[in-house]
Amino acid sequence: MIRNLTFIKTILMKGIVDKEEMQQLVEEYQDDAFSILQHLVKKNPQRKEEFARLWGDSLGLSYVNLEKTFFQKDVLFKIPQDYAMENKVIAIYQFGHITTVAFSDPTHPFLKEDVAKYLNTPVNVVFAMPDEIEDAIISEYSPE
Repeated sequence: MIRNLTFIKTILMKGIVDKEEMQQLVEEYQDDAFSILQHLVKKNPQRKEEFARLWGDSLGLSYVNLEKTFFQKDVLFKIPQDYAMENKVIAIYQFGHITTVAFSDPTHPFLKEDVAKYLNTPVNVVFAMPDEIEDAIISEYSPE
């Protein structure tokens, strides 16, 4: 469960849902803002990227659309595929001594440190939707 009051307030301020609907969503999803995000995406798939950006912004992170991203294969393969799939993370690229990695749950305690150990570099965290990470792992780890 991820509580994210900033996201909830942003959704309300932007008029994506009204107060009554938000109250229903908060009750239905027991204050889990990530489940509310997923509900909104399911209800409005054409707005998925917009909602994902709002989620990333609410966490102070960039959203990365992995369908439009090029991966550095040598960096990608530093994280074992099973680990990447289990934790919904994928290494994107290394610039200098810092590696950018997409996380579906950037709030997960200790995950950033674990990933940094695999990469042997500091990690710059960006946000991507879980299904996008799964699809990218399947696509990018498969032999060409």
